[in-house]
Parts: sequence; C-alpha cells; structure tokens
Amino acid sequence: MSFVDVQTIALAASLSALVFALVPLMLMTILDPAERVSLRYWAAGAVAIGAASLVTALRGPDGNTYMVVIANAIAVLGFGWVYIASRRLLGLPKGRRYVYLVAGVVFLAGVLLEGILRQGTSEILLTSAALTVFPAASAWIFSANRAELPPLVARVTAGLFWAVAVVYATRAITALIWLLLSAGSPMLNSSAIPYYLDLILNTWLGAMLALVVSARIQDRLRTERDRVTRANERLRILSTTDALTGLGNRLQIDSILAEYADPNRPQHLPLSILMVDVDHFKSINDDFGHPAGDAVLRTVASTLRTDAGTDGAVGRWGGEEFVVILPDTDHGAARDYAEALRERVARHDFEIDRAVTVSVGVATTSVPPADTTELLRRADSALYTAKHSGRNRVAVG
Repeated sequence: MSFVDVQTIALAASLSALVFALVPLMLMTILDPAERVSLRYWAAGAVAIGAASLVTALRGPDGNTYMVVIANAIAVLGFGWVYIASRRLLGLPKGRRYVYLVAGVVFLAGVLLEGILRQGTSEILLTSAALTVFPAASAWIFSANRAELPPLVARVTAGLFWAVAVVYATRAITALIWLLLSAGSPMLNSSAIPYYLDLILNTWLGAMLALVVSARIQDRLRTERDRVTRANERLRILSTTDALTGLGNRLQIDSILAEYADPNRPQHLPLSILMVDVDHFKSINDDFGHPAGDAVLRTVASTLRTDAGTDGAVGRWGGEEFVVILPDTDHGAARDYAEALRERVARHDFEIDRAVTVSVGVATTSVPPADTTELLRRADSALYTAKHSGRNRVAVG
C-alpha cells in the first residue's frame, strides 16, 4: 500500500530527477570537453526519467493512453542514457545503439498495444520488461567494476539499480501471469513503488556522481601539482646548472656565496675560495676544435667535483674559469688542495697532442664576511698573478 497516491510520489520523483540533472550540468563547467559527454548523458537520462514521472503525475487516472506510451518510452530512454553514462564513467564502450533500439521498440509496440489493440496488460508487460533491462545492465557493470570506484559507492549504486530492475521485473512477471489467468480483463497499474525507488535512485545518483567527479578532479589536481612541481624543479636545475659540465653555473655560485654572507647562517670558518682557469684554452679550441675543448672542460669539471668532496661547492664561473668553495678550510689546506688539483690535471691524459694545465688563485677568510665580493676579488687577483707568473701554478691572495 502506498503512503501517498501515485501521482504525488511520481511528481516528487520527477522533481528529484530534475534536481539530479543539475548536478552533471554544474560539473560540466569544471571538466575538460572530452569528459563532458558522459555528464550530458547523465543529465539527459535524469531529465527523461523526470519527464516520464511528470507525465504520470499530470495525466491522472483517466488521462490519455498515448501519454502513457510516450512516458514509458521516455522512461526507457532515460534509463538507457543513464546506462550509457555509467559505462562512460567506468571507462567502458558506449553501447548507444541498443538504447535507441529498445526505446523505439517500446514506443512503437506501445502505440500498437495500448492505442490500437487496447491491450494495456500486454503493454505493461513489454514496458516493464524493457525497463528492467537498463537498470539491470547498470547494476551489473557497477558490480563488476568496483575497482574504478570506492567499494561502498559501487555496492550501493549497484544495489539501487538492482532494486529498480527487480521491481520492474516483478511487474513484468505479474503482467504475464495476469495475461495467462485473467481471461482478458485489464490489469491495474497503480503501484507507487517504482516512483519511490526512482526518488531514492535519483537522490543517490546525484550524490554519487558529485562524489566520483570530485574525487577524480582531486586526483587530477594532485597529478597537475606533481607535474608543476617536477617542471619547476627541472627549471630550477636548468637555470642553475651549466649544460656542458653539469656543474652549478654562476647564478648558483652567487646564491651559495650569499648564504655564507648571511649572519643568521651557521658559519663554517675559515672559508676558502679558489678561482681555477684552464691555461691557453683558446688555443686548444683553435688547434683541436671545440669538441676537444668541451671534453677538456668536462674532465676538469669532473676533477674539481671529485676533489671538492661533499662539503665543497664547485661551479663554472664562465668560459674556462671555475670556482671552488671550501668551507672549514684554512689557508694552508686550501693551498694544498689547489696544488694537488693542479698536479692531477697536469698528469691527466686528455687525448690531445698537448699538455693541459690549470692556474689557481686562492683566497681565505677567517672572519664572517659581510659579503663575499672581496673574497672573490682576492681569489681572482691571485689567479691573475698565477697566470702572469708562467701559468700551471698556484697563487694566494
């Protein structure tokens, strides 16, 4: 027994379907165009189901029988569109042609049975069977594709679709039994149960769709944030790394030196800076070509990186010049480091018919520098002295 009459609950079901239709329409504004097709099917299905319920609510018990035929065909089409939308939501093929085929058959058969032959019970049997198909199919795919959705959401959605399918299947079986036993008397079709289920289903589908799309948007935002983070990291590396040698470039060295001049930073004194220059580098490029010159720079950079250890910082200052920052390194240790570096480069076989050497300028401070400009100037002045003293040597500034 219904708690309210069929027309009232049908009207409530139609209103709930129209409210459900607003959910995908609003979600369309925040999704990519390729994903909006699924939402269009959700909205169209909700509107069709709501329209079918509204026709039932407005026609009254003695209304035009053709309104019933139209309402039934629209209801089948609505559940069919929801089925298509469900398939798209779960990443399955569309299956559109079956929806329009079934809806067309229901309409034409309804016109024949209800409008011409006055076989209302047969029309109820056919329509109820057709209305069983798409809710059952939707229930099946939600049951079989739980991995695509949160398990509870998939189970509840499948359960509601199964309930709708069972109600319509029960009505179809009842109509079949009535045809067999009633000797042609018309079957009453006044149950409000389908409309109660439509009301519940529409409410749930709106919430489920909003929940699923929201989760997917969050996943996409996380993916996009990760992509932006990786891109920013690549840009940071590109902006602070010398492409040829893989060392930090002048921008990075300036940044590191600025940190040592920060009074709030723990000091690592004494602090030494080395300016390293490859001797006669222009003639290497001129005599052996730029590829050979590039290979020399990469080898020198690798030597500097290895010798500096984990505490030191090495960068390409420009051209054939390099900078080495050595924290916690006094004057004597920095000079020893520079001499060992010079000797290691001089002994290395660069696979060109010429010895490759470096000149090194060393500068050390034992007090926190207000800035490192003066320390760099002293190291550069010492490098100038080393080069003008015959090259392949170390000078201290």
